Amino acid sequence: MGAGDGYPLKVPAADDAPPQEVVDWMADLAMLSQVPFTYLIPDEGLLPLESIRFVDVDQEWVRCLVDGAYSIGRVTAADAARDAAGGPLVAPARLTGALIRSSIISAYPGLLIDAYGADGKALDVAQRVALSPNILLVLFTGVLARLDLHQKPEQQHFAVESAGPGKVSRVLRGATGSADAVTLGPTGTVPLATLAARMASKLNVTSGFGSAAFARQMLETTERVTFTTPT
Repeated sequence: MGAGDGYPLKVPAADDAPPQEVVDWMADLAMLSQVPFTYLIPDEGLLPLESIRFVDVDQEWVRCLVDGAYSIGRVTAADAARDAAGGPLVAPARLTGALIRSSIISAYPGLLIDAYGADGKALDVAQRVALSPNILLVLFTGVLARLDLHQKPEQQHFAVESAGPGKVSRVLRGATGSADAVTLGPTGTVPLATLAARMASKLNVTSGFGSAAFARQMLETTERVTFTTPT
């Protein structure tokens, strides 16, 4: 073998791709998961009790956030050049959403939150995380124009309204959408038989006011609260 034979040495290509666990962790970080609450809300007064704040995520801030975490493994100039070219540092799509601070977050863990763009199309949920028992962060892919909060459609129930201290009332449903109301009280409970009798009298039904008719008057579907953002 002559001098120089076998050179240059064949060096196997190095696998410089980060482990999938790291990629997943960085992607989660880009969705503001694990970010300290004080980074998101530096002053409690910005998110008072029983409030909602709409957010538009600054992707340059997110890029710097992820870059700071990823820089732990950056040693050489080649590392910096490779990171700048993309990989885990690529910013996600436009994210908008809401921060909600309310007792409904803990009271209704199954609360449904739907978002829509200006064109009326539903937006995909990118992140939904409870930051505390009564603070929820929800992010959507795209620009939020309308936000709906409601319980599951199957959560139908009987309901009455307050008519003052110790009193309850129920607005009746007539054939033409009657707005007449039946009031009971003072009472600590709702006497259903008395309420049904007053309903029948108010509707001028002398017979046939059975359980089905009573249910028609009492059933309530889930309420929906809608917020719209300025365009």
